Amino acid sequence: MAGKKPQEPTTGLTLAQLSRDRMTLDEWIVENEGEETPELQELLLDNDMAVDRKITAIAYVIDTELARAEAKKAVGTKLVNAAKAIVNRMDWLKNGYLASYMAQLGKKPGDKIEGIEADVRIQLNNPRLDPPMPEADDEVALAAYNDGCERLFRAGNPFAEQVITYKLDRNALLAAAKLDPSILPMGMTIVRDESVRIA
Repeated sequence: MAGKKPQEPTTGLTLAQLSRDRMTLDEWIVENEGEETPELQELLLDNDMAVDRKITAIAYVIDTELARAEAKKAVGTKLVNAAKAIVNRMDWLKNGYLASYMAQLGKKPGDKIEGIEADVRIQLNNPRLDPPMPEADDEVALAAYNDGCERLFRAGNPFAEQVITYKLDRNALLAAAKLDPSILPMGMTIVRDESVRIA
């Protein structure tokens, strides 16, 4: 039905008003003992046509608006998917291609390349624990991790609570781990990745 237009303009009456008019006409027919005069037949025909036009006009509005909604949803989905594809491509271009070739070209953290379009530099990311905190549903890994944390507590490790909650004072932990790597549970290490930053 989308794309079709009402054949004729409607009367301007609502469907409720047209329905009441039809009830009135039906009452007149009853009062006339079922006899339909030519005038009454014309009024009934006009009412039927007006009702049909109103119904099809309402249906057209519904169909058109639903089609518009579907088109908007389709465009929205396409835009979201297109945006995701762009982000994925740019992530690969930045953290795969560019980072790899900058490393091959000997660029290291702190190196900065200034350009007209953008400035690019290699940066050290914040320290993080490797391996990371076990997933909640990995009971074996969690048990081993918690056991390691308990040993830290018993040994009076100053970073035990920070390790458990992952609210690390990264600078202090990094400095301490450089002097004594045993402060980390379960053979964890501190990792500092490099990444490309574009400004």
